[in-house]
Amino acid sequence: MKRHLGSASAGVVALNFALFICIAFLAALAHSLPALAEARASSANVESAANESPEEVPAYSIFYSPPERVDALFWAIVDCYPAGLDEAREWFLENCERLQVSIGTMQKAGRYVPPDYSGGPLFPDEAKLAALEESFGDMPEYWQARYFFARAAGKDSDIELLERAHGVAPDDSATLYLLAQIKAQNAEAASLESGDALKQQIERREKLRQAVEMMVQAAECEPSNAFYYYAAANLLGGIGGYEPVTELLKKGNAAPVNEVVDLFPLSYVKRNFRAIRDADDGSGKFRLLSFALMNAPLPNFIARRTVIRNYQVILNLTGDIDLLNTLHVYTSRMGQAKYAEMIHLLVAAVLNGMVQTEAAELGAIGSDADTLKVLSAMAGRRGSVRGIAFAQQAWRDFSRDEGLMAGAGSFGEEVTPEEEWDAYLQWWEKQMMEIAYVGPAMAVQFKMLEAYRYHEDGTIARVGYVQRHRERAAAN
Repeated sequence: MKRHLGSASAGVVALNFALFICIAFLAALAHSLPALAEARASSANVESAANESPEEVPAYSIFYSPPERVDALFWAIVDCYPAGLDEAREWFLENCERLQVSIGTMQKAGRYVPPDYSGGPLFPDEAKLAALEESFGDMPEYWQARYFFARAAGKDSDIELLERAHGVAPDDSATLYLLAQIKAQNAEAASLESGDALKQQIERREKLRQAVEMMVQAAECEPSNAFYYYAAANLLGGIGGYEPVTELLKKGNAAPVNEVVDLFPLSYVKRNFRAIRDADDGSGKFRLLSFALMNAPLPNFIARRTVIRNYQVILNLTGDIDLLNTLHVYTSRMGQAKYAEMIHLLVAAVLNGMVQTEAAELGAIGSDADTLKVLSAMAGRRGSVRGIAFAQQAWRDFSRDEGLMAGAGSFGEEVTPEEEWDAYLQWWEKQMMEIAYVGPAMAVQFKMLEAYRYHEDGTIARVGYVQRHRERAAAN
């Protein structure tokens, strides 16, 4: 297949919560500082070794359509917003109280309920968005965007919009993945509503099996991206059958690329922060996208933890060191995923720690155990510190001196509508810091983790580039 290279407070609480998680995580890592000091020389040698003979990553894009059409679609969507920043701000301040979603409403729904910004200047005009079909209806990215905005507005979005994307591009791996994800989520939701426990489980497993098949098809359409294999493995892990799950993880470990896949236009924004700013006409109108982008659905990280927990049972029964190393590489590569948000990287650190714990139970960690723990700490601590340092330049480039959470208030504090507006618009800076700076810095440390392999005699040895290349070739 030929692919083209592509160039409320509820919202405030979400931003504050993300910052709180990051701070709490860094505080927890402070306990590892003594170990870091003791193993300084060892870790320095490991870092220099990890940077030698860098592996070449092939050029890759998740976008199916040519880059010039993807660019044009994004800016056409921005033009669908009915007002500029000033007018949108006035509307938000006047309607801020009406837009609040109570905790009781979310508890009753059993999920996060985003504010309904549709019908105002904070969302694209639906008629204008629909009119873009004439120019962009043959692009799967257009139908992804239609689904994205319908869902972000808190409406019951019709899955037919994603099926239209699949219809115009049956071999688009991104659309296949997204469609499989939605089908799996719908299957889980439907099973909770059924009163017949046995019938609900049978129907759930069948629908999940169909979603897995679609997810595997996405991986087969684009075998160079490990993300698709890992997603299929986690989905399949929910219905059992761990031998095929392991095979999917091995194929993911062998893939040269690992990029997170999102619905358009979030997928475009994550890859083009600077380009969007540079191409803006000075109005800053593109920033209004943050009201929809902040409400993008999160992956099911609980399912990933469940898969690792089930593998811990299997490892206790089998003592399979090869399987242990497969999980170690998988969780290490999860922390290297490009365009991943901070929570994705933190979950990767937790899952890798679970694998290390199991290695200790099996006696697969001997005298080198401290080195691995040190690297785990560095993956979060040093990577975050480096990323934040690099991000200072991003703050200057965006000409915003308020800081990450300026005006957003802290826990327990009430915020004014003006402060809440500023917090929404600062989503761009927060995302750019995480994805363009902190993430890549943390990925270096996770790559150091990936270079290790456990052995039955309790030692941990670093694997060189040549051996890792052979492992990937053998998996394929």
